[in-house]
Amino acid sequence: MELTIDTQERSATLSRTTVHATITFGTESTPSRAAVRDLIAKKVKAQPAQVIVREFDTHFGSSFAKITAAVYDTAELVDKFETKPMVNRNNPKPKAAPA
Repeated sequence: MELTIDTQERSATLSRTTVHATITFGTESTPSRAAVRDLIAKKVKAQPAQVIVREFDTHFGSSFAKITAAVYDTAELVDKFETKPMVNRNNPKPKAAPA
C-alpha cells in the first residue's frame, strides 16, 4: 500500500490542513478508513487522533483511491469542528466478541 500526497491546503482560521492524496493498494483489498488515517498521520507527522478522513473515493475494479482528509493541530479541535457522525466514522468502536 502506497500513499502519495497530491496537495496540502492550510486553513489557519480552522487550525487544520486539508490533504488530498492518492492511495494505491494493488491486489490487496481496499484499506479501511483507520488504516488510511494512520498512513496519513505518519506521512504528515501527526497523531492519528488529529486526522479525519473526509472522502474515500474508489472506483469498481480499480487499485487506487482518492482521499481527502483534514489534519487538525490538536485532537481537541477535531471535536470542536467536526460533526459527530464524521468523528464516529473515523473512530470505529471495536466489535464485540460473539457470545
